[in-house]
Amino acid sequence: MMLQADEALGTNSFGTSIAMGQALDKAATDVVSGNGLERGTVIGEVIGAAIGTKGTTALTKTLSTALKTTKVAAKSVTAANGVKVTGFTKHGLNQKMNRGVKSSSVLDAVKKPLRTGDVKIDNAGRPSQRFTGAKAEVAVNPETGKVVSTNPTSTKKAARLKRQQEQQ
Repeated sequence: MMLQADEALGTNSFGTSIAMGQALDKAATDVVSGNGLERGTVIGEVIGAAIGTKGTTALTKTLSTALKTTKVAAKSVTAANGVKVTGFTKHGLNQKMNRGVKSSSVLDAVKKPLRTGDVKIDNAGRPSQRFTGAKAEVAVNPETGKVVSTNPTSTKKAARLKRQQEQQ
């Protein structure tokens, strides 16, 4: 459907979405790995990709997301239990953006969790620990310090955890 609309309108929204995804992946990798800690470099890569594919709507949305994301990814944060969170995996960043989880909610969950789960090992042998905050649940690999996934916290769950904290 997208390709048919592009053909009829003479646009390239499919190409834009692919290029934007690639630019965001590279930008996130650069920020997390320390190759592009200057926000201007990262944002410039994203803008260049968007302009190169004529996607002004995608540019605005992606630029906004990149600005919000690099605030968290550009520095490490120490979680309430001492785990040092250094950035996002590619999957973790995609989940954050796709699920609409705000950077401030990720920070709140890690720094002031309502609940901190035990470290669990998945079938592939990868450890993760879940921090549940008022507005986000964040899964972090405690060995690498990378956020591997995020979800919004349901309001009912947050209210229940707050009540449990107050009763202790």
